[in-house]
Amino acid sequence: MNRKAITAVAIGLGAACFSSAQAAGNPGWYGGVSLGRSVEQLGSGAIDGALANQGLATASSLDHHSTSYNLFAGYEITPYFALEGGYVHLGKFDFSSAVSAPAADMLSGRFEAKGVDAAAVGILPFANNWSAFGKAGLLYAKTSLEGGSTGAVALSDEHHWSTGPLLGAGVGYDLTRNVALRAEYDRYFKVGDATVGKGDIDAMTARVVYRFQ
Repeated sequence: MNRKAITAVAIGLGAACFSSAQAAGNPGWYGGVSLGRSVEQLGSGAIDGALANQGLATASSLDHHSTSYNLFAGYEITPYFALEGGYVHLGKFDFSSAVSAPAADMLSGRFEAKGVDAAAVGILPFANNWSAFGKAGLLYAKTSLEGGSTGAVALSDEHHWSTGPLLGAGVGYDLTRNVALRAEYDRYFKVGDATVGKGDIDAMTARVVYRFQ
């Protein structure tokens, strides 16, 4: 291959890379906020199990939905790969329980999960200003089971720290060079433990991202 052909190929490859970088955003620091809906997959049985550890026989109901929000920051190492982390609040899920033993009573309270997460993010541009992404990482979360009764039985507030995996996916759209919007779905696995209730939590959020460029 002669010099002119090599130069033409190099220019062509450079233009393709530059075009992809423009579509996916330039590497660098970014941060943002998210707000959305969280869905617990624990079920009321997880609350009954946690209360059983306190010596209570219960039949519980647990709210299925709550509000989730997130404050995050990240660094795009390339237009196709980033590292990201932040604070995430997965919601407060109210519960109510009818106690049959050791005495008849009614309980009410909430299951809450919040913590910090870190993930690797793979980015795939697929159209002008559009991209798809997937993420995998870990969540270090504080889960709490808190509440009270009408007075016949005592309920102890319980708190637990645990680490579990997370997986996520979504699509993004670059409004400008610096500002982007994301729609994202994340699943946080094995949140909590037997003392507070344990299960997966899904979060479906809208995100605003700002690139510091």
